[in-house]
Amino acid sequence: MLGGFWAVFFVYGGMDVKIWVLVENTACREGLVAEHGLSLYIETGGH
Repeated sequence: MLGGFWAVFFVYGGMDVKIWVLVENTACREGLVAEHGLSLYIETGGH
């Protein structure tokens, strides 16, 4: 699986919520083993 980027926007309880998802599973050069990476950035209107 190659890296990917997704953005999810929705309304929860009358509050806008944005979730940014970054997934990475690539190696920079031959001979290296890829490690799974997951990053979430969650944005709400209240905080």
